[in-house]
Amino acid sequence: MISIIIPTYNSGETLIKALASVYKNSFKDFEVIVVDDASNDNTHELVKNYPVRYLLLKSNNGAAFARNRGASWQKGKYSYF
Repeated sequence: MISIIIPTYNSGETLIKALASVYKNSFKDFEVIVVDDASNDNTHELVKNYPVRYLLLKSNNGAAFARNRGASWQKGKYSYF
């Protein structure tokens, strides 16, 4: 299994395009972890339409922090960002 970790901050529309692309893939042994870096848009509502593990950070700490936090949640042997 692989872990796909997607950090996001106020980029709901882009996130939906990324998730749609991931779930079109024929490879199915993966998990998706969305790490929301304290967005103030509707990201939390948009991800409800996808089977993702969703982590909402309390404060904005930047993409590197969000990636590392997502990696700490991963169950897969490999991670992709």
